[in-house]
Amino acid sequence: MTGRWKKLRPYDEPPRHRRRLIPGAPDSAAGLWFGVAALWFVIATGIGLLWIGLRILPAVLPDTFPDGVSVSFGIPIVNWTFALRPDSVAAGFMIALVWGWLTNAAIAGILYATPRLTGAPLQSDTLANLGLLAWNGSIAAGLAAAYVTELAEPGTLTAAPWWIDGLGALGLLIVNGVFWRTVLPSLRGAYVSLLYFGLGQLTILGLFGLQALLELPFIPLDDTARALIGAAFVRLVVVYWVTGAMVGTLYYVVPRATGNPLYSSGLALLGVALWLVLGVGSALGTLVDPSVPYVITTLGSVATMLLVVHAFVVIANLYLTISGRWTLLLGAGSLTLAVMSLAFFGASALFDAVGSLRGVEALVARTGWPIGAMLFLTAGAATFAWFATADHGLPRILRRDWRGSPLGGIRLWTTFTGVVVAGLGLMFGGLAEGSMRVAQATPDAIRGTLVWFDGIAGIGLGLLALGGLAFLIELFLIYTSAPRATYAIPPQTSVAAPASATDPAPAAGG
Repeated sequence: MTGRWKKLRPYDEPPRHRRRLIPGAPDSAAGLWFGVAALWFVIATGIGLLWIGLRILPAVLPDTFPDGVSVSFGIPIVNWTFALRPDSVAAGFMIALVWGWLTNAAIAGILYATPRLTGAPLQSDTLANLGLLAWNGSIAAGLAAAYVTELAEPGTLTAAPWWIDGLGALGLLIVNGVFWRTVLPSLRGAYVSLLYFGLGQLTILGLFGLQALLELPFIPLDDTARALIGAAFVRLVVVYWVTGAMVGTLYYVVPRATGNPLYSSGLALLGVALWLVLGVGSALGTLVDPSVPYVITTLGSVATMLLVVHAFVVIANLYLTISGRWTLLLGAGSLTLAVMSLAFFGASALFDAVGSLRGVEALVARTGWPIGAMLFLTAGAATFAWFATADHGLPRILRRDWRGSPLGGIRLWTTFTGVVVAGLGLMFGGLAEGSMRVAQATPDAIRGTLVWFDGIAGIGLGLLALGGLAFLIELFLIYTSAPRATYAIPPQTSVAAPASATDPAPAAGG
């Protein structure tokens, strides 16, 4: 018996599933922000290695680069000059690290935790993904502008033209709108993480908006005013955004990973109060100029030192929360990553306090110390906090049953070793450079000494790059090879009761 297959008529074919240009499924925004953040982490560490290489070359090849390394060429259509110099590459490194990796990962963690803390779905994953496009378009343009002499501004978080900062402010405005529309119905009695998330987002939005306004051509500011505003801007970003988002996510991850309620809501609220008050004072300590009264900068330095108290309150509260669950630290899971973050948080607070001392600040200014100290917070404390959030949340975001892999241990130890080696290498190199300047050593002698410290920092940044690559590969493996799983998500229609001050888990599946 023979026959032929009958050709299907158009109306016999099942309807094709049409994918939306901008995803809007639950948790899609958190997943996309995490994916983009992982790419930025690899880019940032690559730029960091380039920066170390540009610092080492003049000492290794003094005859070839007697005046340092500087590669530049003109862009004919717009009459711009593209320049690769150690200062411009250092600015690009911090832009990619803070704005690219840390901010994308922070927003991903916020978009993941907020529905689970409020018991309500995120108001619009589609809008959050639109914010992703605007924000990362702005950061990519700002990173390119850091290497254009006519557009770049001095500083490790280089100020970009108003239209670039404006695009970034638009992306942050969209994310803020999604967050606050989700949180406001249950804001009363909200869990402490939402306070850190909300205040941190408002601060970064206001700072970016103000930065865009100050870059408008009809607002006259001299170089001194711009330098002071830039220094205060960087400090407020570090304290209110990087630290705030990091502490908020640790207050979420640690109770979830241990199954214990937060030890003390009183300590948590005390930490919020210290953070708000001392953060403003800390920014005043950066206004070092004869036009600024000495008492103001002194109070700012004292506030920076007192931020150690805020770090101690947070660390003590979370370590007491872990009580009885210490065996979970034997693996490379989310709790281990969170504890690593707390350790780096305490170390970075101490380094900031030491660096704010007048004598130390005068010694290490314009050396590698500031970037090395910042690495303990950005590449150490904040990075491990986002690793912990990703380890806990990505299987739920991607709906995958992920049991871990050897890459988790590689990511943990290469990142830990890389941050310690790179941070201490840059900091000790800064101390050596400052001491040799005071002793009036020759530039060649300073270069010959710094090459060893820069080489150590380069090894650390290489290990940090391996940690970022392991994280990117692990994210890819979770999505492609882990079996599908079902996790409960907040309902689409109801709003749960507000979270209590000590229980971060009103909704299931988080």
